[in-house]
Amino acid sequence: MVSLESSMEREVLKSSLIKVFEALFIISFLALFWTYLGYPSSLYLLSFFYKVKGRKADDGFTPNVSIMIMTYNEAKVIEEKLVNTLSLDYPKDRLEILVVDSGSTDGTEALVKKYFPQGVKLVEEGERRGKASAINLGLNHASGDVVMITDANTFLAEDCLRRLVKHFADEKVGGVSGRFVPITIENGLASKGESLYWQVEGWMKEKESLLDSPSTLVGPITVIRRDVIGKVDEESITEDFEISVAIRGKGYKLVYEPDAKGYEAMPQNISDLIKQKERITIGTLRTLAKYRKILFNPKYGLYGSLILPSHKFFQTLTPFFLIISSSTTIILNFYSSSPLFSLAFYLLAATVLLFLASLIASILPLPANMKSFFNALSYFILLQAILISGWKSYLTGKHQIKWEKIESARIPVKC
Repeated sequence: MVSLESSMEREVLKSSLIKVFEALFIISFLALFWTYLGYPSSLYLLSFFYKVKGRKADDGFTPNVSIMIMTYNEAKVIEEKLVNTLSLDYPKDRLEILVVDSGSTDGTEALVKKYFPQGVKLVEEGERRGKASAINLGLNHASGDVVMITDANTFLAEDCLRRLVKHFADEKVGGVSGRFVPITIENGLASKGESLYWQVEGWMKEKESLLDSPSTLVGPITVIRRDVIGKVDEESITEDFEISVAIRGKGYKLVYEPDAKGYEAMPQNISDLIKQKERITIGTLRTLAKYRKILFNPKYGLYGSLILPSHKFFQTLTPFFLIISSSTTIILNFYSSSPLFSLAFYLLAATVLLFLASLIASILPLPANMKSFFNALSYFILLQAILISGWKSYLTGKHQIKWEKIESARIPVKC
């Protein structure tokens, strides 16, 4: 009798555990489906029927603009950047160019001073305290009603500034950014992967902008309304995301202008890519935690209820959803009576084999189209690993706020 009761208890426990694993599988699978297919599809469909009402842009609107070029040891590119900035198609009497230098030791300041006769100004921070701190210093010296924040290795199309600032004719707009055009110097995984990433990001930001606001402004092609931003949190690591959420949180809209283009060389090696992406992950997590009141909050329109959660929050959780869905698939294949999990198991096995093939293919001489496909898969795996590493650094507090440059991307490029 005792043995029978014990057996029944085990069966009840087994049944309960199976239900828990089934629930975990369904939740993680739906989260992945939404992040990679459901959300992009929703953006595409909604953009046909739902658009921001009353938004206006005036091609003739030319406010006073301060361009802040953030530098730290940028001797390799600063002169080309200044020539590029001075050549922008914008009224010179309404344009201020500030180089905000954070204690460079490679002669960057001396190179900047050569352009003083052309109206370029230098603001020196002295001690390097992080990019957000440098931005605040620049904002204190900027005289423009609109401020552009850009990097020394990002080169702007001649009409970029005009295309960006026209949106500030709408008083409801607090920030605008343009299209980031990645320039691939080498055909490695880092460069090719980032190129694909920015193509997808640009498409999503364009659709998000039609509905409400893009999830974030594009850092080196960002223009903000000076009186809206106030001061940037100096503990911020991803200041572009911090600024974006802060502006939207104050009730202003963000705009993505795809015809305003900025060009930048991509990281040429995996170590630089990992360094860059991990910093972005940590900064994203910090900002999401700080502005958690906006997440899933319809008070902030589709930005709060749809865009920010789907594009940023769920994206940071994808490696964990992948781990949960994979592990529960394996368990349920053996213990669940549903044929669904047997099918899921075989799909998982096929996916694992495909990813392994992509790692092997990355070192083999293959046709260009096959190489691109396998590079995309390898890049996806790498991103998941970086996200996990970023979470670890964020939770343990093992990170710094100082802006780390990607040296392999410090190459002048033509627009």
